[in-house]
Amino acid sequence: MKLHAGTREAVVLVFLGLALLFVITNSSANAYRSERLRLAESHYKSGEDLAKAGQPAKAVEEFRAALLYSHDDPQYELALSVSLMDLGRLDEAQAHLRDLHDSDPNNALIDELLARIAAREGRTDEAVALYNQAIYGLWPEHPAQNRLQARFDLVHLLARTGQSRQALSELLALSDEAPSDPALQDRIGSLLLQYGSPDHAAQVFGSVLDNDPSNAVAAFGLGEAMFAQANYSAAEGWYRKAARLDPKNVEAQRRLQETAEIRSLDPTLVSLSASGRYERARTLVEKTLASLQECTAGSAPTADTSALIANAQQFLHMRRRHREGDTPMAISLAEQLWQTRKQVCGAPPASEEALDLVMAKVAN
Repeated sequence: MKLHAGTREAVVLVFLGLALLFVITNSSANAYRSERLRLAESHYKSGEDLAKAGQPAKAVEEFRAALLYSHDDPQYELALSVSLMDLGRLDEAQAHLRDLHDSDPNNALIDELLARIAAREGRTDEAVALYNQAIYGLWPEHPAQNRLQARFDLVHLLARTGQSRQALSELLALSDEAPSDPALQDRIGSLLLQYGSPDHAAQVFGSVLDNDPSNAVAAFGLGEAMFAQANYSAAEGWYRKAARLDPKNVEAQRRLQETAEIRSLDPTLVSLSASGRYERARTLVEKTLASLQECTAGSAPTADTSALIANAQQFLHMRRRHREGDTPMAISLAEQLWQTRKQVCGAPPASEEALDLVMAKVAN
């Protein structure tokens, strides 16, 4: 069937009109989508700025607005989750993170954030499992750095919840994995000290110093490890080296003075003569007696305390050459005075820390 010329022209015009309408509609839809994406990105950037400025409540509103315009963007939902966590709205944050986890189950960052929520809510076993997933999962960026931080977060959680053995095991594993990183080794050594393993800390710091004798942090750390083990002679040497390597280390200077004071009081040093040990023991009696008298001044001591004070005063007034057995007797008397001082007056002040440490050492 042939169409008349006029009819053909009409059909062509209809098709052209439809094509033009499709182009206009498609262009409008693209412009609409572009505008929504632009608005979403704008709200997201504003939210980022507010979060960095320490305004998580306002950041949450911006991230929610971003999701209104682009509700499928995982980056926006993740940012919203973090700000909700900062506000302490953990249930809301967890709901968003679990949605993200369902769509991306191997994302280690999501596991890390879920682990932090579980830890804050006291779900320790779940937190430990999630931290391990984060350690061995896939990180979207900076995988080595983030995996390392996840390990440290796990260590802190284990230590905080009384699982010190597991925390030490994780730290030692970390130390074995990164032997060539002195900054990391120094950090591990400090945590080993903090969590009560000065012997392992000494090994870590010693290894760092074997490779870099000028490492001031490791020298100070080794001094702290020796100090924690009551090896004050070795501690003094390492503090002196740390102070020489880093003259701005005020704590090294303070510790150096403290160890010098401890060594001047310690009657157990093998380098002392018999008379030297006796003089040190006599000094301990003087100092423990003075501390007890000072802290009980103005109060009526018990009969036992009065008798102990009188006994100490009598000992100190003796003017004779020391005899065999005098040194142990003096140390025993100083121990009694110090124990009584702690029972009556409580913990000694910081100014008597050196004396307290010496008394702890001789008691062992």
